[in-house]
Amino acid sequence: MPQTIIVTGVSSGVGAATAKAFSLRGDQVFGLARHASSREDLNNLGVKLIDTDLSDDESVDNAMSIIKSQTNHIDVLASVAGVAINGSIEEVSIEQAETQLQVNVLGVARLIKSVLPIMRQQKHGRIIVVTSSVVYATYPLLGWYAGSKRAIEGGFRCIKA
Repeated sequence: MPQTIIVTGVSSGVGAATAKAFSLRGDQVFGLARHASSREDLNNLGVKLIDTDLSDDESVDNAMSIIKSQTNHIDVLASVAGVAINGSIEEVSIEQAETQLQVNVLGVARLIKSVLPIMRQQKHGRIIVVTSSVVYATYPLLGWYAGSKRAIEGGFRCIKA
């Protein structure tokens, strides 16, 4: 039976590949990214693309309103999006660090807060949050990125729908 799946980070890489795989499987896929609508290949596969800035409450709320208007359930949230700004801790500005934290941590939290009530009401759902190998190994010039991904890895494991 086809599922309704939300995938973030569909503008490139793992997010785009994830959305494509679910769509080819026959699932109803909503793809979110700042420039999601630029992915004609995913649109041609039937992925419903929604330009969404995960660092902005209103943008996430708007995306969720669109999704809720087109489906009555959400089976999976695959949170793949991430921002990495290279540089040492001292070279990356606080503004750049805040951008990474807004997308990589608070963006995930915004989405979870939006889908969890739906999943609890329907008594099923799965939330998949993709982090990074940087939480297990040290990579030069990725301190802020590693910190943001570790926050997810350490903080969001205990959520149950």
